[in-house]
This record gives sequence, C-alpha cells and structure tokens, in this order.
Amino acid sequence: MDPSAFIRRDTKSNPEMLMANKKINRTALLFRTWVKFTWYFLHSMRIRRPWSLPPHTWIRLYCRGFLPNKISMYRFWENDWRPYLNDRQIMMTSHINEDYGIIIDNKLLSGLILSSITRIPQTWAVMRNGNIFLPGSGEVQSLKSLLEKKHKAVLKPTDKNGGKGVALLEYRKGVFLKNNVPVDIDQWEKTLPKSSSFLLTEHIKQSEFSASLYPDTVNTIRILTMQDPDTLIPFIAGAAQRIGTSDSFPVDNVSSGGLACGVDIRTGRLARASRVFMDSPFHWITHHPDTGLEFEGRVIPRWKEICDETIRLASLLPMIPYIAWDIALLDPGICIIETNSWSELSVFQLENPLTDNREIRRFFEHHQIIKKHPPASSNEGDK
Repeated sequence: MDPSAFIRRDTKSNPEMLMANKKINRTALLFRTWVKFTWYFLHSMRIRRPWSLPPHTWIRLYCRGFLPNKISMYRFWENDWRPYLNDRQIMMTSHINEDYGIIIDNKLLSGLILSSITRIPQTWAVMRNGNIFLPGSGEVQSLKSLLEKKHKAVLKPTDKNGGKGVALLEYRKGVFLKNNVPVDIDQWEKTLPKSSSFLLTEHIKQSEFSASLYPDTVNTIRILTMQDPDTLIPFIAGAAQRIGTSDSFPVDNVSSGGLACGVDIRTGRLARASRVFMDSPFHWITHHPDTGLEFEGRVIPRWKEICDETIRLASLLPMIPYIAWDIALLDPGICIIETNSWSELSVFQLENPLTDNREIRRFFEHHQIIKKHPPASSNEGDK
C-alpha cells in the first residue's frame, strides 16, 4: 500500500490531525510572507538610503508591515495607520484561493475556463519549447506565417503578471513590427526563452471611451470581486481604471509605467490618477503625461452593466472567492483580458482604508488576513 495514500486518508478521517496540518501550513505561510516582506523592505531601504528616514520610523514601518512609500501614499502624518491593509497582509492575499488560484492565474488554463462563459481574446497559437501549436488541431506553424495571416496580435507569457514579456506584433505593408519597431521576426523569435510558454492572441479593439484615455494601449478596468463568507454571494470590493502611457506601451500596467484612477463603485466616476506604488514620493496626476487629457470626473459608460456582468462571472466560479478581473470595454459589451488571484491593493485604499467597509473587513477576517477586531478608523460607512 502507498504510505502517502494512507497518510492522506488518515488525515481526512482525523479532524485533529487536519487542524494540526492547517496550523503548520499557516505558520509556514506566515514565515514565508515575513521573509518576502523583509526582502522588499531592505530593498526599499537600499534604494531610499537608510538616512532618508529617522531610525525609529524605519522600525515602526517594518513592525507595522508597511513599505516606506506608504507614508506619503496614505498620508500617515494625518491618518491613523491601523485601518489600512498593510503590505505584508496584501502579500498574504495571494493564498486566499489556495489550490484553485492556478485556474485563473495561468493564462492558458483561465482562457479554457472563461471562453465558455464570456468574451475573451481569441487564442490563435501556443508557443512552447520553440514550437507553435494551433489550439485544437495540433498543427505546427511558424510565427511569421501566423502574423502574415492575422496582421496584428499580442504575444504574452502564460505565467507572468504586470505586463512583463508582453509584445504587440504586427505585419504591416510587408514589414514585421514588434511594439511598432521593425524587426527580423525569425531572428527575434529565436531570442524567446525556450523554457517558457507563450500565447498568441487577438488584439482587442476597445471602445471609443477607452481609446480616448490613451489610444496606443488597451486600457483595462481592474475590478476586484470577493465572496461573502456567509452567503457565498460575490460582491465588488474595488475598481480602478488603468491607463497606458508611452512609458508602459504596449501595456497599461502601473508597474510598467502606466497610470491608475480609482473608480467610484456606485457611479463609475473616475478619480484622480496616480502611479500608485511606483512614484516616490507619491503624488496625484491630473492630466495624461502624453496627451494632456484630464481624468477626474469622467464616467465609464454602461458602468452598471459592467458590474452586473462581473458579478455574474464571479458567481459562476464559486470555488474561487477572490478574483481580480482585467476588463476591456468594447462597443458593445466587455472582454476579459486577464484574471488574477492576487492584486496590488494600494490603489483601492488611496482615499479610504479598505477595512472601513464592513463586507471587505469580514472577508479578510474570515480568510485570516486581518485579526477580528473593530477598525480604528472613525469612518464606519459601508461602501
């Protein structure tokens, strides 16, 4: 008999052992998170120089779980730090979905799941070990021949986030372009890491409103859904409009140089923009650095329709309580560009701490991201 099978069966039949294993896993998770946070903290100290802040400030920030950029981001000179979800806790949220997280994190797997319930970019090819396969046929083609047929496509790694490794590929008037720069497509293809896998997908034509924010990138809406622990009904916890720039091209990710505007969940109205955690010190951006467009006060069209559809999709994935959706607004409808089981949450609590919302606080308490106690903030309003 397989000893591991006996252990697994015995664990399932013994509640005490199951609880002990959960505690061990929880302790290991906390330790790994502390190590990861410590690395990021020391890296921040090196970049900013230790003497840029008084020693006691560094110590307080570390013990309270915040990276130094949060001082200006959350205005700690005037706001109480306790209601804010700290960076260490935000790192912990990546484990909320447990084993089911891979369903939405892996771009190939999530595409297979989502394509049956919503509009996603068509996957034209999968690149692996230097070969290009056509989904559903097993046929092998070259990247060059595919681009000659499709003319415009997006190449992205299946296992990376933040827009890393994404390339806009075009075949225009007999010339191959990568991110608008002419390339020898055969030579460039050889530089792709053979150990990684990539998807070649269609390039989405976004709505007129989204294109008006910045025409050279697909500007997605990041919507965060959570599942109520008691009713199991999903709700929208936060939303942000992402906007590309010449620095972030061909993506709109903040970590690549893009911008993010908070979105009023009730109305779809945009707030001021920022680069969130990428600027030091943090500051608001009222106009697009390339086009001069002003963001604040603009309203995303068909906002209620977008929210209703996102909730519908989240309800079809009840085993995944925490999902970050990257949504492209189309004319008409929406397209799910990507899903993630982790999201940088700073943009959602620039105006007010996330835990000021009772539903959100209850969710994070249930998943042991924060302790069960009333918030220190005097603002007890719900959404």
